[in-house]
Amino acid sequence: MKLSFKAKITMWSAIVTTAIVVLALMTVFSVSSSQLNAVIKNELVSTVERSAQYIELSDDYDDDTVKFSGGYIEIDDDFDFEPDDARLAVYDSNGKLLAGSDVNSILEKSLGFPVALGQSEPTLQKADNVSYIVYDVYPIFNNKKVILRGIVSAGQNAVRMSSAFSTSIWLLPMLLLVSVLGGYIIARRSLRPIKEITKTTSEIVSCDDLEKRISINSGDVEIQSLADTFNSMLSRLNKSFELQKQFISDASHELRTPMAVIMAQCEYSLDEPQTDEEYRQALGTIEKQGARMSALIDDILEMSRIENNSERYTRERFDLSVLVKSICEDLALIKEKGITLDCSAEDGIFINGNMSLMSRLLVNLVTNAYRYGRENGKTHVKLFREGQSAVLAVEDNGIGVSKSDLSKIFNRFYQSDTARSAKGNGLGLSMVEDIAKWHGGEVFAQSELGKGSKFIVKIPLF
Repeated sequence: MKLSFKAKITMWSAIVTTAIVVLALMTVFSVSSSQLNAVIKNELVSTVERSAQYIELSDDYDDDTVKFSGGYIEIDDDFDFEPDDARLAVYDSNGKLLAGSDVNSILEKSLGFPVALGQSEPTLQKADNVSYIVYDVYPIFNNKKVILRGIVSAGQNAVRMSSAFSTSIWLLPMLLLVSVLGGYIIARRSLRPIKEITKTTSEIVSCDDLEKRISINSGDVEIQSLADTFNSMLSRLNKSFELQKQFISDASHELRTPMAVIMAQCEYSLDEPQTDEEYRQALGTIEKQGARMSALIDDILEMSRIENNSERYTRERFDLSVLVKSICEDLALIKEKGITLDCSAEDGIFINGNMSLMSRLLVNLVTNAYRYGRENGKTHVKLFREGQSAVLAVEDNGIGVSKSDLSKIFNRFYQSDTARSAKGNGLGLSMVEDIAKWHGGEVFAQSELGKGSKFIVKIPLF
């Protein structure tokens, strides 16, 4: 059976808590055994020494006195022969019982051997499963000593430990129950935001609504970060789908015009007999529109390969300075509209990229400058270093772009009103942006209507 994440958290919480408690109890019991022995010894020593103060020498014999070899001793009424769990007895130096119960006989009977008087330190006497702690003190009267012996069963240790163990056995299930309940409550509260995320995601999938967002009223930082990441992903997906729909719509529109012209020419030529010249004109129109469609389709495929990081394009280290100079020399020969092209490229600028794509980028920018340049105008290409980037700038003094259009010129198929009369399909600058991004760089434009434009591309150096 596959457990839920909540059940796993609860189970592991219970297991870890139980293991910690059991280990703690084992440690406590192992330490407490020796500690309790020391406590019992200290209690016996304190009891015996305190009780010795209640034994005094007496001058006369009466009912409260006891005779010994040095005279008479009197035991105070506050003397307790069985304090707590201990037993006390008074002996003379020869081992004769003077007062109290005969603890020596108790020891001999329980242990199976006598314990000699004179245990000046608390000692542990063991036999089989029986053990006693014995301690003697020696009050001296008239140069004669009496012996006050105290004994206590070391089994008290076991009794106390047993009591503590029994209490622990009762507490352990309660602690386990508290641990399970606590783990379940914490897991439930912690996973509640994830449940909300799952619910919202399911609604997005079922309704195909990429504009819906995950909203979490409460939750940990990690859960909120997860929700923010989902929302960011949804925003990007929504933007991508919108751009895709727009791209399909624009591509269909761009292809519809040449197709309409081709169909119209074919229908007109087939409906009525035409002269050879008219047929040639019709075929020329069809060829021209076919070439336009072919170029458009090629550009679309090229952009698709760039966006999908096609294996067709490999990266290598190459000298961008040499490439820019070579392309500018070739393009300067075109002299379209009498426009002059000049180039200044700093030597030794290397990047890691694709020479074919960078060639396409520069050709698109210069062709764009020619297309929208003024008669007998100028176009300047400049390549230089700036920090850790190679900067390629293409500047012209052409018709320029208005501020309202400047933010849209990198959109696919976009052509401003001033540019619609020129040849082009609106994909050139969009491709420039895609190539710059493919190289890990960026492109931006500066322009003023009627004065010209400047396009700047930044690519990381290698």
